[in-house]
Amino acid sequence: FDVFLVEEPTGQQRDYAGLHYLIKDHTVQVVPMLRPWLKATRGRSDARSAYLGMAPTYDGTDLAPLRSNAREVQRAEAAIGGIVLEGDVASETAFKRNAGAATVLHLAMHTKMDMIDPMQLALAFGRADTSNDGLLNMYELYGMDLHASLALLSACNTGTGPLLGGEGIMSMARAFQYAGCPSVMMNLWACDDETSGAIVAAFFDHLREGEELDDALRSVKLAHLQGSDPQKAHPYYWATLVLLGDERPIDLSQPWYFSPWIWASLAALLVLVG
Repeated sequence: FDVFLVEEPTGQQRDYAGLHYLIKDHTVQVVPMLRPWLKATRGRSDARSAYLGMAPTYDGTDLAPLRSNAREVQRAEAAIGGIVLEGDVASETAFKRNAGAATVLHLAMHTKMDMIDPMQLALAFGRADTSNDGLLNMYELYGMDLHASLALLSACNTGTGPLLGGEGIMSMARAFQYAGCPSVMMNLWACDDETSGAIVAAFFDHLREGEELDDALRSVKLAHLQGSDPQKAHPYYWATLVLLGDERPIDLSQPWYFSPWIWASLAALLVLVG
């Protein structure tokens, strides 16, 4: 929807940055499934960390290395604070152990597609370990209880999957919504790792400022259009990222009882009183 043209290009115009896209006039929010969107809640009190970013490596696997995923999660963590897991530490087991406590989930990795059996769609965490096979399948997500306000799926085709009658598009983004995430940012196609990663990283600067999510995504897309070279102004590079669900700002503050400084102060007070 971002790239709908408000005005028809004139002549042989190939200035992709200069075209009058719909996004230049409006923000775009996608709500394809009403029931889970209405059911989802924001700001659940049992989230204990602001951010969990995961950037696995793929050495020794049949998947190509990602050049920018580690840099992407590091910049996000610098913007809003939280936990970053990289390389072999960014495993499926670590995700299952930590995901339920995060307000923002950020997964910069590969997707394994299956256009026949949607339950076999998966996010690829790299190598298997003793507990898991390294693939977070859709059927596993359907059984999880996530508390994150936003799941940012920085992987190819996370908004894509088989189209089932009476159900709609069975994608990884859909699975994260069913698992409890009211907002999901997804990729509609196989994205360019470097460009998509830069847009996602810039998005976190706006997230920190308390902007609504759809406005924040629009801002970074327009900034990319204004500052990129002519080739990378093509919609392939920037229009793949789409917000699914709730657009409201995310409160990144944590309840007072999660602060170690509060407990340290209380302990010191008790010592003084004693």
